[in-house]
Amino acid sequence: MQKQKWLTQCRSRRWIRWTVVVAVWLAAYGAVAVVWHAITGTTWLYSLVFAGIVAVGNVVAQSIANRTKRKAAARHG
Repeated sequence: MQKQKWLTQCRSRRWIRWTVVVAVWLAAYGAVAVVWHAITGTTWLYSLVFAGIVAVGNVVAQSIANRTKRKAAARHG
C-alpha cells in the first residue's frame, strides 16, 4: 500500500515532463559530443565543452526568438 502512494506522488505530470525533457536534452547534446569527438579526434573534455557551447547557443537563440515574438505580439495587440 505504501509503495502505491509513493508512485502516485511521483507520477505527477510536471515531474514526468521534466524527466523526459532532461533525458532528451542529455541524449541530444551527448550525441553532439560523441560526433564532435569522432570527427575531430579531440579529447572528451573538448568535445563536452563543444556540446556545452552548442547547448548554450541554442538556449540563447530560443530566448531571443521568444522575446522578439512577445514584443511583436505586444505591438500588434
